[in-house]
Amino acid sequence: MRAQSYAQYIPYINAIIVLSFGYKVVGAIGNVIYHSVREVSNHPTASAIRTISKIGGIAVLLSLMTSIFGISHSAALTLGSFSGD
Repeated sequence: MRAQSYAQYIPYINAIIVLSFGYKVVGAIGNVIYHSVREVSNHPTASAIRTISKIGGIAVLLSLMTSIFGISHSAALTLGSFSGD
């Protein structure tokens, strides 16, 4: 009986896992992009590109959340196309 009561929280647990690891991955990719661009450009340009890549990564994470919670496939598609992915 206790397993059934925990089963209703599985989507929320999956969302927390995806958001926490996903945010770390987005940050790491942003830093790699920053250091790659920093070799050929100045700090403000590299920082702007890092910020843009982080915004794109967070948009991908938000579209993943619509899939995890099973809102609807059309909502995930709309959010993905709105974010430019």
